[in-house]
Formats: sequence, C-alpha cells, structure tokens
Amino acid sequence: EMCIRDRGETVLVAGPSGNFTVPGGRKRLVLLGGGSGITPLIGIARTHLKANETIRMELVYGNRSEEDIIFKDALAALAAEHPARFRVRHVLEIESAAASRTGKLDRATVLAELDALEAFADEGSMFFVCGPLGMMDETKAALESRKVALSRIKEERFVSPADSTGAGSDVPQKVEVLVHGDRHEFVVKPGLTILEAAQDAGVDMPFSCTVGGCASCRVRLKSGKVSLGEPNCLDPDEKADGYILACVSKPLGPCVVEVE
Repeated sequence: EMCIRDRGETVLVAGPSGNFTVPGGRKRLVLLGGGSGITPLIGIARTHLKANETIRMELVYGNRSEEDIIFKDALAALAAEHPARFRVRHVLEIESAAASRTGKLDRATVLAELDALEAFADEGSMFFVCGPLGMMDETKAALESRKVALSRIKEERFVSPADSTGAGSDVPQKVEVLVHGDRHEFVVKPGLTILEAAQDAGVDMPFSCTVGGCASCRVRLKSGKVSLGEPNCLDPDEKADGYILACVSKPLGPCVVEVE
C-alpha cells in the first residue's frame, strides 16, 4: 500500500505484471520494435545482458526518421558495451546513414532484416514484438510465414478496451466465481465482461490493465463458454489449459471460473 499524505488517501499499488518476459534457459533473443514499442524491449535488453553473460540479442527497430529514434544514445551505448552480444539495426522510412535499411517494418522488410541476422537458423531463439498494431501484424505474419511456433513469439500490444473485447451473449448470463474457496454468483448483462460484472456485484477479483495485456485477471474457466477478446497476452499453452482473462471475456452461457 502507498499513502498519499497530502490527501490522507490510501492507494493500492500492484507490482509488475504480464507475460512479456524471457523464459529461463534462452540463449538468443530477437527484439522487433516500432516507435514507443522500444520501451519494454530496452528493459529486456538491459536486464538480461547484465544478468546472463551467455545470452545474445538482436534488435530491429523501426522509426520514421533518425530524429524519431527513442533511446538512440542509450541503445548505441548498450551495443558498444556488449559488442559481441547485442546488435542494433535501425529501419527508417527516411533515408539516413543510421539506417541498416530504408522503409517501413512491413512483412517483406521484417523478413529481409531477419534473414540478414540469420534469425531463423536458431530454433531456440525467442522473438519479442512491440509497436504499432500494423507493424505488429506484419511482423507476426512474417514470422508465421517461416513456420515460427507461437510458443517462440511474445507480443506486447497497446489496444483500447473497445478493440480487445469480443461479442458476448445478447441475453444476461449467470456466472459463478470461485475466489480462494468462496463462491460468488452474479449476472453478466449483455455487453459487459466478467470483470465488469464482478465489480458491479462487489466481487473482489484481481485486475490491472483491463485491456487483456497484463494477465493480472487470469482465471481458469471451469465450465461454460466465453468470447475471449483478441488480441490478448495469453499464450497458446495457457489457452489450452483453460485459462481466460476476465477483463476481455464475455460469457456465451452460464459459466464457472476460478481465481487461482
């Protein structure tokens, strides 16, 4: 808890969340970013270059011009500090000496950059993608065209709730939530997510971002069916194990979910 002294209010502050993280044992990371999408990527680079002396990383970073490169000096310094383990390639729409390639990070450009890095030769590498939605869609299409398994791709997307919630039932549906052994029942009205209905009913469920990007509201679907908004941060294994995100899930019928 954190106390705001000038107002005497108490605010509950959650720690870091989400699954845009590096699994243990990885020896090579390929980072693909566009614009402000560099923010989590440079954090990954700084952390793991320091913590793991055997890890290798390449960053392909797209911007409009050299002046638009966020963390330009910091990235150059990081590459200079770890010349054998961290390489940076800038893709700029406006021609510049700083660019490894001129153009947008579309599917063809992504493939050309990754082929130049021989990124597909190492089957143990992980790909981390963050940037504008168009760039991310093109990058994912490029990776899928080379048969990269979804388990080797991590995405961090920035979307609004309207973009991330699917269509639910057009009639109210009963949902039962199990929270640490306690059972709570409430009705989810059409258009609401499970999390929104739980909040209206006074049921305390964990959450943070509310747009499917952090996994703080991850619950297991014990029974029933839901419309799970896409894109979201759940990986294929989590979905296969029956996990959903309460903040972007709308019930299609009576459901039981469990907060683990």
